[in-house]
Amino acid sequence: MKKGEPERIPIETFYGLNPSKIIILKEKPEIIVERRMVRDKQEVSVEDTKRFQDEEIAYGKEVAQKLGVQIGVFDAENENKKAAQFILNDMNI
Repeated sequence: MKKGEPERIPIETFYGLNPSKIIILKEKPEIIVERRMVRDKQEVSVEDTKRFQDEEIAYGKEVAQKLGVQIGVFDAENENKKAAQFILNDMNI
């Protein structure tokens, strides 16, 4: 793996975790870039961040399909309630 390139978690890890659902919270790439600079003092481009997020979503869908589980992809800024409902559905809470 090249430094700065996304690395996929092996599918075996997900089989071992046996999740009932997969959830991905998206954020605007510009916000992620800003947060990484504050948190890690690491400068990354908006384009690379968007590409990484798109790859993460695509792989999440692939993993969900292989595991036969639902996946929910939500906007972190304004879909928190939807994300919470997705998690709680089928939990009888």
